[in-house]
Amino acid sequence: MSRRNQYLIGVSAIAPVWFAVTFYLCMMLISIVDTTDMRTTVPLWLKIACAVAYPVRYLLPESGITGLSDRANGELGLLMMVVNSILWAFALVFLFRFLARLFSARKREVTNAA
Repeated sequence: MSRRNQYLIGVSAIAPVWFAVTFYLCMMLISIVDTTDMRTTVPLWLKIACAVAYPVRYLLPESGITGLSDRANGELGLLMMVVNSILWAFALVFLFRFLARLFSARKREVTNAA
């Protein structure tokens, strides 16, 4: 199996899971913010998890882009969430493969030295 296929299989396995987790975290954050009057009651772990899983949410205005309709803003948000999950999946697959190569190279060094 070529490296490209390994990356594609890894990304196709991780990206949907990352998307689902990100969507769930964002919906949980929105429901907490909508039900409470003060934003300080949102748990810190939830704020950090949302910032790590979907940092684009904090870069865009909360009410969306002013020239677009609500539907277009929603579709743009979902599109950016999909792109975000694919980029995170590529980063995680690269990191896992890098660590696997690093540990296998160290294992070979120890085996060859013995």
